Amino acid sequence: MGWIYPTISESVIGQVVGCQSSCDVWSRLYRIYCQQSIARALQLRNQLQAIKKGSDSKSDFVFKIKNIGDALIVVGEEVKDRDLVICLVNGVGHDFDAIVDVITTQRYISFEDAQYLLMVHEQRLEHLNSSSYLDIGIASAHLASNNF
Repeated sequence: MGWIYPTISESVIGQVVGCQSSCDVWSRLYRIYCQQSIARALQLRNQLQAIKKGSDSKSDFVFKIKNIGDALIVVGEEVKDRDLVICLVNGVGHDFDAIVDVITTQRYISFEDAQYLLMVHEQRLEHLNSSSYLDIGIASAHLASNNF
């Protein structure tokens, strides 16, 4: 068992003092870190379910979802594209309802494809909003010139 102690960091040695065998050491370390991983996984799952786009850019919003998904994988959790897509569609506002319907009716859609569809929809909304302001500005200018 003497071979195992040099492989353990000083901050962890105190956790395994009194273990009689390498099996005891591994069992104790597993219990300690497994519990931490379970707690971290629950915390990350809660964050993933609660995430909203809010005022974040779409790319920041997607980046947050992807980071949480990656962190879940690091702690040993399985993360499917479907999980990330659900968070993506649940986190966007009502402006995206039409594209959310398209995404959620797909038999299978990858996280990347869902991101792409949201991006295209967001660009369309921006274009429509800028066109509306331009149309209103032109109409106002036309109305003002007719009144003089």
